[in-house]
Amino acid sequence: MKVTHMPPAGTDEEKKRKASPLPPPLPGAKPIAPAGDEISEEARVFQKTTELVKKAPDIRAEKVAAMKKKVDEGTYKLDAAKVADALVDEHLATDFGKNEI
Repeated sequence: MKVTHMPPAGTDEEKKRKASPLPPPLPGAKPIAPAGDEISEEARVFQKTTELVKKAPDIRAEKVAAMKKKVDEGTYKLDAAKVADALVDEHLATDFGKNEI
């Protein structure tokens, strides 16, 4: 089988192909929008959401302060059975620590 879609080496056609940053568009293909054109509403929402997430603090200070207060006052109660169940479930889910969750 012979592949003939590439121009022969050393020809002007091959030199033009190598100099061109993009291949020629296919017949009937829509042109790519140049930079700076309008973006879709979905892309705009995604962009705004990404900006908001980046600005959000990693730690919820109010919740941390409330937990510290409970611990300091001795009013923080822990359900030991729930903690034990969660530890066992995690251990089983990781094949006894061999895999990550």
